[in-house]
Amino acid sequence: MQNRSHGSNVICDASGSRLTIDGGQINAENLNLSGKITFSDLTSSARNTINGAVTKADDAYALASKVQVPDYIKSTYIDSATVRPPPLRGAR
Repeated sequence: MQNRSHGSNVICDASGSRLTIDGGQINAENLNLSGKITFSDLTSSARNTINGAVTKADDAYALASKVQVPDYIKSTYIDSATVRPPPLRGAR
């Protein structure tokens, strides 16, 4: 339930104890958390947002894997201190 006058959320556990979540902080005498949050625990809006992000990532991966990378890029070596290109040839 939401406490509209203060913008905080009040949660009641199975024994009826109340927890107040306000501004990102949880205030409670005792707080014992167990279990896990599953995908189905999320709101449909959150699930749709996640599914949309997964779809976009899959589409981007599929598009990137279709790109033909030139050989000179495939053979360039790069690490934290070295860039070693393949032999470069220029036209006269």
